[in-house]
Amino acid sequence: MNVQATAKPFDPGEWSKKDFTERVRIGTNFYVLNGIGYPLAAYLFHATRVAVFIAGWVFFCSFTPGLGTLSGFTTWIFEPVAFQKAFLWASLFEAGGFGCMSGPLGLKIWPPFTAGLHFIRPGTTKLPPFPDLPLFGGTTRSWFDVSLYGAFLLSLLHALVQPEVTAAQLIPIVVLLPLCGLTDKTVILCARVEHHFAMIVCFLFAGNWIAACKWVQLAIWTPVLILLSLWLLPRVKGGLIGYQWALKMHGFGNTAFDDPEFGLPRSEPKSLGSS
Repeated sequence: MNVQATAKPFDPGEWSKKDFTERVRIGTNFYVLNGIGYPLAAYLFHATRVAVFIAGWVFFCSFTPGLGTLSGFTTWIFEPVAFQKAFLWASLFEAGGFGCMSGPLGLKIWPPFTAGLHFIRPGTTKLPPFPDLPLFGGTTRSWFDVSLYGAFLLSLLHALVQPEVTAAQLIPIVVLLPLCGLTDKTVILCARVEHHFAMIVCFLFAGNWIAACKWVQLAIWTPVLILLSLWLLPRVKGGLIGYQWALKMHGFGNTAFDDPEFGLPRSEPKSLGSS
């Protein structure tokens, strides 16, 4: 079924008179039939960001002799140092505010990258896990908080420009990010502690760190997958049923709920035995 909604001119005055339930109904109907409605430029922006991310990884790999050449790309991309720099660069990219929720698809229009700008400015709001902890607590970012965040970014950058990744470069990273997390838990979440940072810890402490990375990822994501599947199942199922109802699919056809204003097709109720 291919149904296109014909949206009427938006009247803020009429919209303000509608209650929350009515607004949700209108919004979800329009979203089902039209999608999110972003212009092509928004998708091109994110495609460019992905290209910059890949180019940055190749650039930092070039500091290691024999790596980072486009001509022999397939000969070095699976080297252990390239793997390590991929996670270090991803951590810097995310912690700097250039991660998945930046840009227009993450509803960040201007500036498109906001997290790093927020973390690097004294006086902004923060969410410490222990608000009453001396020096680290409070709800306003201090120069101490900014200094820790800046030092963490610099430690990642320092490790990336080395020919090989050693404990001397990894120790400052492993120390500084938890300290940043004590000042503001959003920093440690932004840096993807469960993913990138967990791998960096394996680089530092595990002898066979490749095997350690695999086991850590398995230990993290297997229970998450199971628990989220159980938690999301009734919610996703309810959403799919609502979608079928909105488009009168699979036997849904109660004309009392048809809404011509938003292009929903009128249909006659069908019995369970009809096709």
